[in-house]
Amino acid sequence: MPELPIRFVDELIPLDSLPLDPAGIDASIAMRERGYEVFLGLRPDEWRQVNALARQRGIQEFCPNDLLQRFGDEEMSDNWVGQLNAFFQLRKIGGSAMHGYGWTDPEYHDTLPDCDNQFAVRLSEELAGQGLGKLFTAAIISGSMALGVRRIGLMTWEDNIAAWKSYEKAGAELITSKPSQRMTIVSSGRRIRRRQITANRLHMQFTQTLTD
Repeated sequence: MPELPIRFVDELIPLDSLPLDPAGIDASIAMRERGYEVFLGLRPDEWRQVNALARQRGIQEFCPNDLLQRFGDEEMSDNWVGQLNAFFQLRKIGGSAMHGYGWTDPEYHDTLPDCDNQFAVRLSEELAGQGLGKLFTAAIISGSMALGVRRIGLMTWEDNIAAWKSYEKAGAELITSKPSQRMTIVSSGRRIRRRQITANRLHMQFTQTLTD
């Protein structure tokens, strides 16, 4: 079984080099047909690209902790990768820029008692509405399973419709939906501020991963 990188890597690992399941193979082929490829790992200088993506409004709107707890600076990013988290990135074939990222990490939540690992995926604004979310999700889940990660769940927001629809298409099922508080972005000209709103938080799990 391939080993999970536990720190920054010197060379990225192509997704296709992992023993993927049929869904992962199909997703990889479909993305390559659209000009994109997926890699495992994060190099030291690439945290800035992750940070830049995390600052895009659509990602900040639903995932502010990417900047506050995961990819705020190099040390924070290195520490996060070192916590047995599998990091994946989406790139154009032959390109040097990151157009999306995602991960699985060993985190348990009592709202998902059958899950031991959490999942997340982010796509750049330029790729919205192109169907790549479903494919990238399937690739991350397949790649994580190839690394021995199982029992994967996620939490998302009901008003983030495109995201949870993509997760459903990649094999996730809804377990619970509960009202919760989240921060939202309010813009006034060039000024950005945040306020709390009440929204339904969805708890989902990938059924294909619920085996040992």
